Amino acid sequence: MTAVAVLVVCAVVLAAGRGLAFGPDGEVMRLRFGGDAQRTRIVVDLGRSTRGQVIEDGSSGRVILALSGVQPGRGLDGSGSGLVRGYEVSASGSSSRVRLDLARGAEIERRFLLPPGDGVAHYRYVIDLKATGAAAAPVVAPRREQVRAEKPLIVIDAGHGGRDPGARGQHVQEKAVTLAAAQEL
Repeated sequence: MTAVAVLVVCAVVLAAGRGLAFGPDGEVMRLRFGGDAQRTRIVVDLGRSTRGQVIEDGSSGRVILALSGVQPGRGLDGSGSGLVRGYEVSASGSSSRVRLDLARGAEIERRFLLPPGDGVAHYRYVIDLKATGAAAAPVVAPRREQVRAEKPLIVIDAGHGGRDPGARGQHVQEKAVTLAAAQEL
């Protein structure tokens, strides 16, 4: 086989593998979440570049974005993380709608598109949410008073147990010293 034929075969195999791993071009592949109850980042993995348009900004308890020119993949709904209680990606004409149901009041802080790079072979649409309103006060467990026994309890562990008598000195065994110390305390 000539070198050109080997290169062509390799190119075809790589192109086919890329299609299987990342889905067809123009597909919303998955959503990823990071952050906490104050700030949450949502990353939408895409097969191509897109423009995002905000339809609902979070004031109604949800964020809805239209991503033009991309269609949703399969199984793109579920529970979120941080400020996002749940999500769903659905088709809307030639675009996809990303609906984020919020766990509490939040607004879009910023959103942007990242092209392939830094070891990632696909586009990423990033949405940063930040909580609105006063933060909920952290729940603090009530302190329990420590109850003191009349006499302190002292526990001495003389070793691992069994038939081992312990260390031996001149006319003294470890087990005898440990027993005497325990009885004295």
